[in-house]
Amino acid sequence: MNTPKLRFKEFTDGWPSQTVGNLTSVSAGATPSTNKKEYWGGNIRWMNSGELNLKRVYEVEGRITEEGYKNASTKLLPEESVLIGLAGQGRTRGTTAINYIPLCTNQSIAAIHPNSDFFIPEFLYQNLNYRYLELRGMSTGDGGRGGLNLQIIKSIPINLPSLAEQKKISSFFYYLDKKISILSHERAILITYKKTVLRKIFNREIRFTNKAGHEYPSWKTISLGEICEPRQHKTISGIDLLPSGYPVYGANGLIGYYDSYNHELETVAITCRGATCGEVTLVPPKSWITGNSMALDNIDEEYSHKFIYYAVINRGFVDVISGSAQPQIVGSAIKSAKLEVPTLDEQRLIADFMSVLDIKDGLIQNQLRLVKKYKQALLQRMII
Repeated sequence: MNTPKLRFKEFTDGWPSQTVGNLTSVSAGATPSTNKKEYWGGNIRWMNSGELNLKRVYEVEGRITEEGYKNASTKLLPEESVLIGLAGQGRTRGTTAINYIPLCTNQSIAAIHPNSDFFIPEFLYQNLNYRYLELRGMSTGDGGRGGLNLQIIKSIPINLPSLAEQKKISSFFYYLDKKISILSHERAILITYKKTVLRKIFNREIRFTNKAGHEYPSWKTISLGEICEPRQHKTISGIDLLPSGYPVYGANGLIGYYDSYNHELETVAITCRGATCGEVTLVPPKSWITGNSMALDNIDEEYSHKFIYYAVINRGFVDVISGSAQPQIVGSAIKSAKLEVPTLDEQRLIADFMSVLDIKDGLIQNQLRLVKKYKQALLQRMII
C-alpha cells in the first residue's frame, strides 16, 4: 500500500488504491431545450460548466422548471457532489468543484456522488483539484486534447486513507482555502476602494489641503507630450533574460532580469501592444523597459512620477486602442492624451496617499502568494 511523505502522526496505516467508479456513482448532466421557454426560469438550480471556476459552489445563475427537468436527462445532484469539467480546449476541462446546494448541471459536467461509507467529499475534492493536469492528460483524443467522459472519470485511481484521516486532512486544507478566500475577498474590497478613491480624487470630489488648511489652486489640463517624451526601447529576447540583475519590464510587468538598464530614474510605462494593451506600470529606477511598452521618458521635474502614474491609470486608454486581433496604441495617441494635474505639492500628497493603498494591496498579494505556495507544497507531500 502507498503512504504519503507527510501525514498526521496518529495515522500509520497504508492507503489502499481504489477507482472512483468502485466508490460511488458518477453521472453527467444535460441541457433542456433552449427553444422551449417553458423549460427555463423555474426554481430548480441549473449549473453551466463555466461556473466550475467558482470552485466552491454556493449558488448558480441558471434555473429550470419542473417540466424542463422532466424532459431532459439531467440529474438533481445532492450537496457535496464533486464536479469535474468534461469538455473544452480551455481551462474548464479537468476543473474540479464541489457544490453545497442541490443542483442540476449541463452535459459538460460530471458529478461524483457522495458516499459517506468510503470517502469525505472534501478529501476527494482536494485530491482531484490538485490533480488538474493529470485529469486533463486523461482526455480522449490526440495528445489528450479531446474531452473527458464518464468512463474515464470512473477509472480515476484514488488512494484512500481511513475516514478519520481523510477528515483531518480535509479540515486542514479547508482551513487553508478559507484563508485564501478571506484574503482574496479582502483584496477585492481594497481594489474597489482604490478605484473609487482615485476616481473621486480626479473628479475633485476629494481635495487635499495645505498646512494652513486651505485647498490648493485649481488644476490645469496638459498633454503627456508636453511634460515627457513617450518612446519605445529595444526589446530583450527571452533567451537573453538572466536569473538576476537589473529588472526588465514588459507587457506583463516584471518579466526577468538583464545585465544593464535603460532607465536611470523611476518612470511610467504603458503597454502599447497585445492582450494587455493599455496596462500601466510604475517602473523603479535602474530598470529596462522593453519594446512592447511605451516609456514616459524625461518627465519634467515639476511633475511627480508617481502622480503621473495614477493620473494615467485614471485616464485609461480604451478610447485610443485600435485593432482587435492585435490591439495597439500608437505613440501619437499617448503624446496627445490629456491629463488634469494640480500643483506639485498636491501631486505629492495624492501620490503618497495612493501609495499607502498600493502597499497594503502588495502585502495582501504577498500573503496570498505565500498561503497558496504553502498549500501547494503540502498537497505534494500529503496527497498520493
